[in-house]
Amino acid sequence: MMLLVACRRRLADERPKIASFGDLGDAVFGAHGRFAVDVMLVLSQASFCIGYLIFISNTMAHLYPIFAPSASALLSPKALFIWAMLPFQLGLNSIKTLTLLAPLSIFADVVDLGAMGVVLGQDVAAWLAEPPPVVAFGGPAALLYGLGVSVYAFEGVGMVLPLEAEAANKRKFGVTLGLSMAFIAVMYGLFGVMGYVA
Repeated sequence: MMLLVACRRRLADERPKIASFGDLGDAVFGAHGRFAVDVMLVLSQASFCIGYLIFISNTMAHLYPIFAPSASALLSPKALFIWAMLPFQLGLNSIKTLTLLAPLSIFADVVDLGAMGVVLGQDVAAWLAEPPPVVAFGGPAALLYGLGVSVYAFEGVGMVLPLEAEAANKRKFGVTLGLSMAFIAVMYGLFGVMGYVA
């Protein structure tokens, strides 16, 4: 991730207005580079967003079975939760600057850390009460799923250049990013190991 920032900083003398991945693609490969980078970013971010919506709707439909099953796929309980979340998602997507999202992001981080703490506590309690047998390897499907989760955990790479562009102290950005990534890796690793063991 820091290679992207270093590349942007190196090209800053020639093109001082590089604030996004599309700008970086344009600086290196021209208009075709911008188009290719923007298409890949839209596809990856849309895929992550769709993944989030599906995960949340599956969870909500399981926890709150308030909608009756429907023959139409567009009116199924999971789809109705997605339709309910869509206006909020579109509203958040219309915010053009990251600084306006900071309070919401801090709130989401606090809730996320609290939820992870609760799940880790339940995992430890389940493990201490009766340690289940642990299977070392669940087959190729489990390996592919694990790789997908690993990639998914670091899907924020598309935000590195915009975050660095809006950072108050750009000199400390690399250290802050490195510490944040290390913390996320440790949390996800601990979360995965405890979920696997319990």
